[in-house]
Amino acid sequence: MLDLTLQPVCMFAHGWAYSLDFFNPLLLDLNKEHPTLMQQFKTLGLEQGYFERPAGVYEWTGSHWAKAPETPEMLIKTGSTAMGIGHSLGFAKLLELPCTWASLVGLHGFTRFTAQERGQTGTPRRLVERMLNRLSTNPETVLQDFWMRAEELNASAGNEYQSAQAEKFTRSAHVDKLRADLQSMLDMDLTSHLKLNFTATGREFPNKQFVALYSQHDQIVSPDLTAQTFPAQCMQEAIAPHSGPLVSPKVYTPHLIKVLSQALGPRNL
Repeated sequence: MLDLTLQPVCMFAHGWAYSLDFFNPLLLDLNKEHPTLMQQFKTLGLEQGYFERPAGVYEWTGSHWAKAPETPEMLIKTGSTAMGIGHSLGFAKLLELPCTWASLVGLHGFTRFTAQERGQTGTPRRLVERMLNRLSTNPETVLQDFWMRAEELNASAGNEYQSAQAEKFTRSAHVDKLRADLQSMLDMDLTSHLKLNFTATGREFPNKQFVALYSQHDQIVSPDLTAQTFPAQCMQEAIAPHSGPLVSPKVYTPHLIKVLSQALGPRNL
């Protein structure tokens, strides 16, 4: 079994209604543009099992994801340099792991999704509750609507390939898993998890160890929600929709390369 102390770990976690394949275009671009840097990391992915691929930890082979023998808990036991990159709900999933991350990147991420009290910014609870109700009777429509808002699917473009992929995903959807995680977003607030992850090692949100990428074009996680969730000094803008890492990967590559390089420290010199 691989000794993770010998190789830094980069863990990706996808968001609601996606799979690890969401990151394929981004990983292909990262490895194409910066192969030497990326080869220094063991690239893992946290799959939630919403569709055909079972939930668990997978390893990026260079072209696809393969089941990995390691578990997230091994990151603690080995004390390796561990960097987490989470998209949307995936960022919260990383915070829930029993790991102390050396670096964290949120791609349109959040620690809180709905408004928990008066005056807070967030997705209206009634919208999430409506999605939950419709998941029971018409999950295909809920998923299609969500992907459309995330701009993964462009109705005006009439992309037959994307439509076919969407049909395939909706046929294989595990509605129970989708419902459980959507339900969790109603009352989720993991802000304290983020603070503890850094204050436990004496660090208070330094830019090189935590970056929150947001977008004015995001119809799922608004910039105002990002601003209420994360410290201002950690926020960086990405000009892309919510599904940007999938449809516009080159927007994110420079941001990630900078954090990956800093995570290596002297190793990358």
